Amino acid sequence: MWLARRLRRCYDDPIEFGSGGNPANGSSVGVLQLYNAVATADTEDCDPIFGDPNSPECQVTVSGAVQCSVMGGIFSSILASGISVPIISGSNTVWWFNGQNPASSAYPTSVTLSSTGGASTSWAVQQSDSKVKLSATTGAEITVSSTGTNFSGQAGDISITATANGLGSSPFTMTAKTPWKLKPRPRQTFCNPSPETYETQIKYDLLDNLGGTMGTDINWNESLQAAHCQNSSNWCNYGIGTSGGSTNPLTDRLAPPLLNVSPAPQPPPTCNGQETEATRYRWIPQVIYAGNDTSGGVQVQSDQLGYYGDHGQHDSIQIPVQPPQ
Repeated sequence: MWLARRLRRCYDDPIEFGSGGNPANGSSVGVLQLYNAVATADTEDCDPIFGDPNSPECQVTVSGAVQCSVMGGIFSSILASGISVPIISGSNTVWWFNGQNPASSAYPTSVTLSSTGGASTSWAVQQSDSKVKLSATTGAEITVSSTGTNFSGQAGDISITATANGLGSSPFTMTAKTPWKLKPRPRQTFCNPSPETYETQIKYDLLDNLGGTMGTDINWNESLQAAHCQNSSNWCNYGIGTSGGSTNPLTDRLAPPLLNVSPAPQPPPTCNGQETEATRYRWIPQVIYAGNDTSGGVQVQSDQLGYYGDHGQHDSIQIPVQPPQ
């Protein structure tokens, strides 16, 4: 109680008291004053005159200058003058696109974090596995990037802290994300004038590893294997055009051979807009990647391009497992 009583006559600055395993906090608000500043503290068992100043119960941390005039000013300190707890600022989400960087403003693949503690700041990360990596462990700024091996299982499951002048920041939480899978929209088939017949548009929304829709376009591309004909069709004689495109939404367009090619497609495709034909005449294995419109990126689906008599569709769809957490 001795220390608590006398500190009420001290300058008006934040004070922290410690007594072994029983810490207490004292602070005052207002103009610097000598005798009527208010500092609230718990009863402590330190004797500042005859006690050991190095013992835990006698430790005091003062944010500012403290001067006490009790008993002729026997206690004076300028501990931790002008020091404040560091604050971290920056973006809370970092992305991975397997080497691509398709939309850095919406989906940054690296994030710069800053600390108000300045150049003396030391940095630390807490995570259940290797989701992100730090460019450095000291300095006023660091860069955080995804490892590409593990990702967040929930928002904010990565915690980063900054320490400066012996004071630690509040945890700065981050999330590591990546594209995961496609969510289908209703399929549509349109009838075109001869020599064309149908065009089927197969649309998807792109979801991230936490199941959220990625509304900003990051582009997509496809990798195709050799075509397979079936049911006495000759449609494999004719190539198809391939191209990537936007992911907002991702749209794959399937069309059969033209009616005026030679030799003519057998059987000839038709179109009534109803998608009633159940016989498939050609299929092509396909893998879809997100993150670039020409090549590379993150695999988000594999399937078969199925060409039927009056429509197209994706068959044998395989959804990637959820990215490791």
